[in-house]
Amino acid sequence: MSFLNPILLAVGGVLIGLPIILHLIMQQKPRNLVFPALRFVQERLSTNQRRLRVRHWILLLIRCLAVFVVAMAFAMPSAATNLFGTWLTIGFLGFVALLSLLILVATIVMTRPINRILFGVTAVIFAASVASMASIYRASVSENSAAKLGSDQSPVSAVVLIDTSPRMDYIVAKEFDDGQVESLSRIEESQRLADWLIRELPDDSDVAVVDTSSSEPFFSVDIAAAAKRLSALQPQPDSLSLVERIESSIDFLDAIREEKQKPLEIYVFTDLTLESWKSSRQKQLQTRIADINDLSIYLVDVGVEDATNYQLGDIELSSEVTSSGGSINLITRILRQGPPGERPVNLYLDKDEPGKPTRRDGVTIFPEQKLVRSTATQLDENGVELVAFTLKDLPLGIHHGEIRIEGNDPLRTDNSRFFTIEIRSPRKTLILRPAKKDETETEVASTNVEYVLAPNEFVEQGIAQFEVTSVEQQNLLDQKLSEFESIFLLDPKPLTVTEWKSLAKFVEAGGGLAIFLGENAKSNLGVDDSFLTDEATRVLGGFLDEVWSPGITQISIQDYSHPVVQKFKPYETDDVWREFGVAQHWGFSLDGTSDNANVLTRFSNQQPALIENRLGIGTVIVMTTPLTEPALIKNRQRWNDLTTGEYWPAALLIDEIGKYLVSANNSRLNYRIGDNVVIRSDLQQENDEFLLFTPRNEEPQEVGFVEGDIQFRFTDSIGSYRLKPVGNMKTRRGFSVNIERSQTDLQRVSDNVLETTFGKQRYKMAKSKDDIIREQSFVREGKKFFPLLITIFAVIVLLDLMVSNRFYKGL
Repeated sequence: MSFLNPILLAVGGVLIGLPIILHLIMQQKPRNLVFPALRFVQERLSTNQRRLRVRHWILLLIRCLAVFVVAMAFAMPSAATNLFGTWLTIGFLGFVALLSLLILVATIVMTRPINRILFGVTAVIFAASVASMASIYRASVSENSAAKLGSDQSPVSAVVLIDTSPRMDYIVAKEFDDGQVESLSRIEESQRLADWLIRELPDDSDVAVVDTSSSEPFFSVDIAAAAKRLSALQPQPDSLSLVERIESSIDFLDAIREEKQKPLEIYVFTDLTLESWKSSRQKQLQTRIADINDLSIYLVDVGVEDATNYQLGDIELSSEVTSSGGSINLITRILRQGPPGERPVNLYLDKDEPGKPTRRDGVTIFPEQKLVRSTATQLDENGVELVAFTLKDLPLGIHHGEIRIEGNDPLRTDNSRFFTIEIRSPRKTLILRPAKKDETETEVASTNVEYVLAPNEFVEQGIAQFEVTSVEQQNLLDQKLSEFESIFLLDPKPLTVTEWKSLAKFVEAGGGLAIFLGENAKSNLGVDDSFLTDEATRVLGGFLDEVWSPGITQISIQDYSHPVVQKFKPYETDDVWREFGVAQHWGFSLDGTSDNANVLTRFSNQQPALIENRLGIGTVIVMTTPLTEPALIKNRQRWNDLTTGEYWPAALLIDEIGKYLVSANNSRLNYRIGDNVVIRSDLQQENDEFLLFTPRNEEPQEVGFVEGDIQFRFTDSIGSYRLKPVGNMKTRRGFSVNIERSQTDLQRVSDNVLETTFGKQRYKMAKSKDDIIREQSFVREGKKFFPLLITIFAVIVLLDLMVSNRFYKGL
C-alpha cells in the first residue's frame, strides 16, 4: 500500500489526538451557585440567551464550513499548476474576509455600545479582502481557460511535431516488453510513441502532424489520417530549426483558439541535439509562449545521452574542373564521436555506362560504382583524421564519385560524401599583344602571361590547363573569337568601334575577357578617345579619367570572397604586395547606370585596381595597371614592379584570373542541400534538352536551357544528380549535393538553451509513455487541492471543539 501524500498521515494522527485531549481537559465541572435576588437572575438569563444565539450561529457557520470543505475535497478540485498559487491567494483572502465578517457580526451583537474602532478596522479588512479577491480573479483567472478545473477527458487542439532532421536516422537497439529486440531509428521511435499518443488523446480532439520542413500545419480529418501522415514521415536533409517550427505551430494554434475553444498542446519529438535548437528567434519564441497561458508544451526525448558516430567532413576539391592529363586532389576529415576506433575509407567512381541511368519497370537503374582508392584510418577518442585522395588520368567528361566510411555505424547518413568533377580539354585562350610601332617604343612583355597560363613543361607533358594562342592586337578581327573561351588584352592600344563591338559580342555569348590597361591607352598624357566611346565604356563597365601617379602605392585586398582573390586569404597578414609597388595606374569610375560592374580590390590609396563587369552571360575583368612591364623600360616612366624579381603574387593573380574567366560561365558542380542550381550552356554545347535523374527512385524530369541556363531549385536529396541528353549520349552534365556537416552533429542541448527558448517551467520533459501520461495529468488536471482541503477540514473540526467547549463553559 502506498500513499500519494504520506505526510498527511502524520498530520492526521496529531489532529485526531487533539479533540480527545481537549474533550478530557475541557469537560465542565459541577459548580455551586448562590441564588441572588430574582431580578438579577432574570437579567442574567436574558444576557445568556443573547450570547447563546450568537454562539449558536457561529458554531453553525463553522460546522457548515466543515461540511462544505469535505464536499469540496471529495469533488477533487484542481487548478493549472501555474495558477495554483493564485488560487491559494484567493482562498486565503476568502478566509480573511470570512473571519472579519464573523468579527463584525460579533461586534454588532455582543458589544453595547458598539466598539467603533474594532468595527471600523474589521470593516476595512473585510472590504479590502473582497476587493483583492475580485481584482486577482479578474486579472488572472476569469479570462484564462487554464484556470478552469482540469479534466483529462476534455478534447484538445494538439500539434504533434516530429524532428525530421538527418540526426533522427540514428539507430538504437530497443528491447520491448515481450523480450524482442529491434533496432529503431530515432524517427521510427518517435513515430511509435506519437502513434500511441494521438490514439490516447480525448475524443473529438484536433490533431496536426507537423515535421521540420517548411510545410504549413493543418489538422488531419481524423486520428486515422493523422496516423497515416505520421507513418509517412522521413528524415529530411533540409530540415529547419525546431524553434521556427514550434513558433509556426503556436501561430497555427493561436489562430484557431477562439474557434475551437479547446486547450492547446504541442508535443515535440526530438533527440535534443543542439543543432535542432540553433536559431536567432529564441527570445521571440519565449515571448510568444509567455503570451499564451493555456498552452502546454511537451518535449519527448528520443535521443541518446552518449551517442557514438563516425562522420565525414566536407570534401575540399583542388578544382572542380581540370584539363585532360591533369589531377584533382580531394581532402576530407573523419571525425569520431565516442571511443577510439578504426575504419576503412573508400573512394568510388561511377563506371562509364552510356545507357545509364535509365528507368526499367518503375525503377531507376544507376551506373555501377567501381572502387578506385582505399585507405584505413585509426581514430582516437573523439578524434579527427585527415584523408586525402588524388584522381588523375581520367577520361574527358563528367565524373560522379563518392567517398564512404565502411563498417557499422549508428548514424549512416554522414558516412558518405558525394562529388562531381569534370575533365576537359585545355581551355582555349587568346592573348592579344600590341605590336611595337618603332624601336623607340617599349615592347609589352606578353610572355609573362603566356608562361603562367601554359608553362612549357606542362605543355610538353600534356597537362597544361590552357591552350594559349598569342597574336598581335591588330589581328583581332581576323580571329574567330567563338573558338576561344577567354581573351587576354594586354596593355591595349586604341581599338576601333568595330573591335570593341566584336569583344562585346564575344563576352555576351559567355566568353571571358581580361583587359590590363597601361601606357598604350594614353594620348597626349590623357586617355585616348577610343577608350571613352559608348562601346568601350560598355565593355569596361566604367570610364577612364586620368593617370594617377601616387608616388608608390600597392595592391590592397580587403575582401577575399571573390574567386579571383580567394587564394590570397592565407597571406592576409603577410602584406605580400609590399615589395611590388605601383607607381602609376589609371583612374576609373564605375558606370552608374549599370549594376553589373563592381570593384573587386583597390590600391592602398583606395583607387580601383581590379573591376569586374558582367556583360550578357560573360565576364570582363579590368585591371587599371598592367602586368606586362618588361625588365628594361625605355623613354617612359615605369608603371609598376608587379612582374619584377620573384613575382609569385602577380603570377598567382594571372592564374586565378585565367581560371575565373573560363569558369565564370561554367556550371558549379558541387552544392549543399537547399542551394539553387544553375547549369550554364557550354560554348560547345551540343544538346538543349536533358532528362534529370535525381538520387531518389523517381521518374526523370525533362529540363532544357532557358536563356542559356537550366535552373533547378529542389535539391532536397543527398547524392549525384545526372543529366542525360535527349538523343545524344556524348554530352553529359550533372552535379552533386551534400548536407552541411553540422546537420549530423550529435551534441546534446543544455537546459539553459531550453530555458532561453521556452522560459522557466513552460515546458514538460518526457522520455516514455509513463512520463507522458504523468506530465499530461499534471498539466491537464492541474494541481489538486484535496490534501490541502482535508487538512483545513481537520483544523475546522478542532476549531469547532475548542469553540463549543469555550462557549458552553460555565453555562
